[in-house]
Amino acid sequence: RSIPVAQAIKILDDDWVSDIVKIGGLVRNKERFVKRRQRLLGQDGSTLKALELVTGCYILVQGNTVSIMGNNFQGLKQARQVV
Repeated sequence: RSIPVAQAIKILDDDWVSDIVKIGGLVRNKERFVKRRQRLLGQDGSTLKALELVTGCYILVQGNTVSIMGNNFQGLKQARQVV
């Protein structure tokens, strides 16, 4: 889901995995959802960049979904758990 082309081409390799997490249904209250999404992004994307470095995955937050793509299943699992 809207991952840059250079990253999306990597998914064709057998060792890359991806996942799409729907975060819209986790919280019923719209304000809580917006706060949770902002907390995930961090100020100027700093939290998101830190998560990408720690897990070794590309993470993209867009609307009600979070796309995660990485070359190891362990990093994908960690990123999904944080989201």
